This record gives sequence, C-alpha cells and structure tokens, in this order.
Amino acid sequence: DIPLDAAAAMFGPQKGADAEAVADLDRSIRRWADVAERDLAGGAGVRATAGAGAAGGLAFGLACGIGAHISAGAAAVAELVGLDAALATADAVVTGEGQIDATSLHGKVVGEIRDRAMAGGLAFGAVVGRAATDAPEVERLAVASPNGPGADPFGAVAAAARRLADQW
Repeated sequence: DIPLDAAAAMFGPQKGADAEAVADLDRSIRRWADVAERDLAGGAGVRATAGAGAAGGLAFGLACGIGAHISAGAAAVAELVGLDAALATADAVVTGEGQIDATSLHGKVVGEIRDRAMAGGLAFGAVVGRAATDAPEVERLAVASPNGPGADPFGAVAAAARRLADQW
C-alpha cells in the first residue's frame, strides 16, 4: 500500500540502507518516476498510487510501461493459493519473515497471513530471523538470529521454531 515516493524511506532501512543511502535511493526513484511519467503512455499520476512502491518500484514500472494493474500482492497470492480454505482446517498458523519490523504487517505476506488467521480465530506465531527495534507486537514470536546470521543459520531457525512451539 506504499506509493513510490515513500518506498525508499519505508523499505530501504529494512534492506540495510542507512540515511545517506535512503536519500540517494529516494532521489533516484523520483528521477526515474519523472522520466516514466513524462515518457511512458501510462505513466501520468502512477507514482502516488497505493502499492506503486512495491518490490522496489517494480509495480510502478509495470503500470507505467505495460499498463499493469496495481493490487495488493499478498492478498492476491492468498486468494490464488486458497489460503482461506487451508486456514478453515487449521488449528494454528506459523509463518516466517527474514526481519519483522514496522512494515511487516502492512501488505506483506506475514501480515496477510496473520490477519486472516486472527479473523478465523486461529492461534498465530512467527519465526523470524531478526526483530527490528520498531517491530510490531506479534502474539507469538521466536527470533532466530538477533545479530544476523551466525555460523549455523539452519540450527538457529530450528531452535527458534522449538522456542515458538514451547509458547503454546
């Protein structure tokens, strides 16, 4: 649901960009958007569309370049794979995320799964690689590698999954 002009500030830090890199990314994205809006038939006004900033601006590029329709990706995939039908037979839901942060519950897979699980009255949990300082409250959460991947990332995830199971 993020417009293109907000993408660098919202997602850059999650990918490791510091303030200087975010500023550089933002300038580059705005320049790219200026050119696309000027030169591509479908470009006018697309940068402000909710979701145009998804996937590093790929949604914006596809909308401008080939007239693609921008829609919420996580919700669309959930529908395509029949997530609601699968949840109807579940007792609990566990998902994963590389890093949970302020953006994780807004239009991303982990948030979509959580929302649908909670709507169905299901217990929800997540195993994550890291939890940022701005991470949202999640009902059950196990962090695998708070300081980044160590020597045994698979072992760290397995241990986090065991800790999550112990929370039930």
